[in-house]
Amino acid sequence: MYTCATMEHKELISTGQAAKVAGVSKSLINQAVRAGSIRSTEIAGRYLINPSDLEEWNAARLARGRGRPAKPAPVNYAIPLIGAVGAGPGQDDPFPTGTMLSVHELFAGDVAAYQVRGRSMEAELIGFGDYVIVRRQPSPDSGEKVVAWIKDDDGMVVRRLRIDADGSRWFEAAPKDGPRYRKPVQAGDVIYGVYCGIVRRVDVDGKKSAGKRKSTP
Repeated sequence: MYTCATMEHKELISTGQAAKVAGVSKSLINQAVRAGSIRSTEIAGRYLINPSDLEEWNAARLARGRGRPAKPAPVNYAIPLIGAVGAGPGQDDPFPTGTMLSVHELFAGDVAAYQVRGRSMEAELIGFGDYVIVRRQPSPDSGEKVVAWIKDDDGMVVRRLRIDADGSRWFEAAPKDGPRYRKPVQAGDVIYGVYCGIVRRVDVDGKKSAGKRKSTP
């Protein structure tokens, strides 16, 4: 009896080995064994599988289309890159007409992008060199981040808009170092749109690499 069990053991493989052969997780093999989908032999508390039974199960599994499908590649869209926007002093530096920025399909639609210059919005996770994505909306709600033309600064800025109970409106910024900036919205100031995301440049081992994420105000 001992000799027979030893010979059988040589012909069988463990569930871990079976998972590697089939290219699936060990938990999936164990589930199939418990369900009886793969015949197995228990020796010394371990489930062992005949390779031919594993091959039969795996072929049937793939034929049923239960292999994990490949994820479709994301579709990128090109949106207008308008010009510089100040996280600090206003910027009046438009980019050449036709300059575009590639973004994720989440941002497809009536949007445009501006490149940030300045550091007054770092506490809002908007840094120097980032590209802010703006959805056109001239009448944003209180608390939303906006891109606006500030008449006094004679330039474009990115700020957070605050609306008081009496209806007065303010542009706010909060640098990591230094006092919070607050300026009333005045006649001649124009709000172009609401911030809806960012294309960020991230330092990775001293190198710059682009990254995208959707963000909320």
